[in-house]
Amino acid sequence: MRGVEHDQVGCSSIHEYLTTGDEELDKVLGGGIRRGTLIVILGHPGAGKTTFLAKVTHANMTTKRLRTLYVSMAESRIKFHAFTKMLGLDFERFEKEGLFKFLEVPSLTSELIDILTSSLVAEVSKFKPDILVIDSITPVLKVFGKHPEMREFLHSGIYKLTNILGVSVFLIADLPYGAEAVDLGGIEFVADGVIVLKTEIKNGLITRWMEVRKMRGAPITIAEIPFTIVKGQGIKAFVTPLLSEIPLYRVDETVSFGCKILDERVGRVPRGAQITIIYPPGMNTPKTILAWLAKFITINKLKTMVISYIQPGKSVAYHIKKSAKELGVYQEELDRLLSDLYDFNPAAFSLPELVSRERSVILEKKPALLIMHGLREVMDIQGLKEVNRYQFSCASIYRKYGIIAVRLIRADYPREYVPAVEFSDVVIDAKPIGAEEPSKPKLSFRYIFWRTFKGTPYIIDEEDLIKCLKS
Repeated sequence: MRGVEHDQVGCSSIHEYLTTGDEELDKVLGGGIRRGTLIVILGHPGAGKTTFLAKVTHANMTTKRLRTLYVSMAESRIKFHAFTKMLGLDFERFEKEGLFKFLEVPSLTSELIDILTSSLVAEVSKFKPDILVIDSITPVLKVFGKHPEMREFLHSGIYKLTNILGVSVFLIADLPYGAEAVDLGGIEFVADGVIVLKTEIKNGLITRWMEVRKMRGAPITIAEIPFTIVKGQGIKAFVTPLLSEIPLYRVDETVSFGCKILDERVGRVPRGAQITIIYPPGMNTPKTILAWLAKFITINKLKTMVISYIQPGKSVAYHIKKSAKELGVYQEELDRLLSDLYDFNPAAFSLPELVSRERSVILEKKPALLIMHGLREVMDIQGLKEVNRYQFSCASIYRKYGIIAVRLIRADYPREYVPAVEFSDVVIDAKPIGAEEPSKPKLSFRYIFWRTFKGTPYIIDEEDLIKCLKS
């Protein structure tokens, strides 16, 4: 790669990192992607390789003003801009500002090798990028894989770019379905990092995950990271936080149950608490529980998000408001606080995709209170063991950000095991009474409140709970 000149302006020190555009993924990689390194992005067709690097380059042009040269052998400039706009990434703005340049390479033939190498050398010398993306090297390897000039460029040329000039180089390569590796001409051995993006069809649903097979200098502990592609955001990875990242509860960061007796007998609710509410199968969520949620929201002024897996989120919000009005605890402020309403069909997504999508909206909005409705149906469709694993991971994330999470679950407890109880801070068990008690003219509920690992349960009948909520 003779003839390349590159000044030292913008060159990185070995301690500087590129961001992936995803804070949690940056942490997994030890702070991000070290600048001035060679990274191979390998993946199945449609797995999100271009999406991943579009987000990486866009994030670094946005936050660090780094210049990016994007060499495409797969699509035209027009298609690239149209595709990235759908992801909510505006590359045309950076193109106008002189931070981004798209180099479109025509169909490759053996006669074009000199033109290809010389044009790349010329563009790097002229544009002086901080980041170089080649999308993809698969056709290059097919046509020129054994050509000495191309091998020199891919090895000594890229070595000079990364180690001498400090350019961060990303090479995209295709991985055939069912294959675990592909011949890259030895590039994977000299690369500083190798990230593999995979897709799998399971039960007719798409599952996406990434494998960080290699990242020099990063203490990688997670082998597979589920992710999803979100319109307007690009790739969103699902990373479970370390337990050491979860802050301890603080006495001055608690909220009221909305009922004086419960505050005294059970204790106030800490920020980030996980609350599981269990009620019998075949029944709707008890009206008193919905009214309690309304009081809990308004008395503490909690910005609330609802995620339902069995009906529209706005339907759940409607019943919360309706129950509050019927039991005399409704306040107009509830309409403002109960406004982030979502619904996800658990039969339409694989579990990693479902969790990644809901986590994306939760971390974007960061509500003070999260209400999850219909988790029993998620367990029935996706499998109890897998759902429990992800729920535990999600609970860790909610605790980390101080989000109080309420899970509404149908179950015949304690005959039926409810995994969420194991990692909940507060459990509310609604037991129907009335049929076997002559003093009860109609079906009612008796509520058992308890704090996990603390004290004895507190039992309160429905009438007393309503009186307390009204006081």
